[in-house]
Amino acid sequence: MATRKSNPFADKVKRLPHRAYIRREGPWHPKDHAEVEAMAKRIADGAEYLQWSGSRGAELGCSIIGFDTIYKAAAMQAWIDAEKIAARPIPESPPDYPQLKVGNYNRSES
Repeated sequence: MATRKSNPFADKVKRLPHRAYIRREGPWHPKDHAEVEAMAKRIADGAEYLQWSGSRGAELGCSIIGFDTIYKAAAMQAWIDAEKIAARPIPESPPDYPQLKVGNYNRSES
């Protein structure tokens, strides 16, 4: 088995130390996710950025967006707070329709 000499995700997180946080429970609407992604691209202005989910400590349950400068992270955090991304409603679950069955799957009759 080949061993990796570095961790690309960890390397990128180290390069992007300035962060904006979205503290939100539950799933996201696809349009909310797309809106956050578009704004992060706009604020990064061609530079690197990274979005991931926090997994421990104070970041647990947060969506985190990392940037290379504190100004970009502050601008993203201001937009997140102004747009109230964390307070938006979670998507509704799909209706519980009965399962439709097609054909005869009883192998003993064939």
